Amino acid sequence: MSTKEYKSSVNNEQVAFEYLKIHSALRTTHFNYFLVGVTALLATLVDEELSSVQTIILGLFLGSLSLIFYYFDLRNKELIKISEDYLISFDDKNSRNFFSFVEKETQARRKDYSFVRRKFRSHGRVYKILYFLFFSTGIALIIYGLTLMTTL
Repeated sequence: MSTKEYKSSVNNEQVAFEYLKIHSALRTTHFNYFLVGVTALLATLVDEELSSVQTIILGLFLGSLSLIFYYFDLRNKELIKISEDYLISFDDKNSRNFFSFVEKETQARRKDYSFVRRKFRSHGRVYKILYFLFFSTGIALIIYGLTLMTTL
């Protein structure tokens, strides 16, 4: 099959939708790996008594892991947004209204006045909160390790 035949047989909408599916799955997979990594790091706190240097190193790993996966999440979110925007613009050009769910979701959010539902409505917000909490835990471990060093 030549390049020209391949380009004519591939539908841009299908490519954008596959792109959306891939990056949405990748975002969830990255978060799952983050949870596994954080669990493994925090399990070392439970197992044994750590020295001050070990506590500082654990805090650095935990904070670094949180930052790295937070930036992975931002990147994947941006890639998902690009494909969503393309699909919505394609839908508007062809006036098919397949993606009218975006308008319905926006209207539903406006009607919902519950603080908890507004603040924790999406996975992305929950991901950000967890990244922040574990980053803060890493910083707290570093400070705790430094105080252990100064008291010795």
